[in-house]
Amino acid sequence: MKKIIILISMVLILSSCVQEKCAKEGERIRFGDNTLPATCCGNLKALNLSYFPETCEQGIGDILGCSKCGDGICNPQTFENKCNCPEDCR
Repeated sequence: MKKIIILISMVLILSSCVQEKCAKEGERIRFGDNTLPATCCGNLKALNLSYFPETCEQGIGDILGCSKCGDGICNPQTFENKCNCPEDCR
């Protein structure tokens, strides 16, 4: 019986340590919404997806994309462009 109680206690402790789901490269995030994760995983950067391409002026939007912006490679498949990742996309 004592072993079962210890095992249940360990499961409860470990389950409380599970991190909230994060978005991988190329996935989207949204704050305050349970349909999408709220954060990007690891060292990924959250890029604004709402802007006017002609001027790079930010538009209104609450969905961001997760990317490796800053790695020296412009990757449009992970939302990078000259407006939201100028260090990679010149």
